[in-house]
Amino acid sequence: MKLLALAAVFALAVSSPVLADDTVARATDHEAAHAVTVRQDGLNLDTDADAAVMLTRLRSASMRACDMPEIDQPGPALRRAIAQCRADAVARAVQELDAPRVTQAYLASAR
Repeated sequence: MKLLALAAVFALAVSSPVLADDTVARATDHEAAHAVTVRQDGLNLDTDADAAVMLTRLRSASMRACDMPEIDQPGPALRRAIAQCRADAVARAVQELDAPRVTQAYLASAR
């Protein structure tokens, strides 16, 4: 059983509490780091179908790793930061996994 730890680390300027949409009063730097384990169980990453499944697992894990449930209504800047965190986490995980068909699927989906 192979495991891949997808780690997402990003720094954000957030206010506590968030006042409204993208209004931030005296934002402070807040660093969030989360690691999510992604399993390769039952997958043959030499097939296109299983590579696609693995990419779906990585994307799902990136959503969990980059999620900030403590922020009820993130403003546009925070939403962009979360989206970037997810994209960066998937890119790093694909690179670390070093499975050619997963990389192909990832690159094809980025077009």
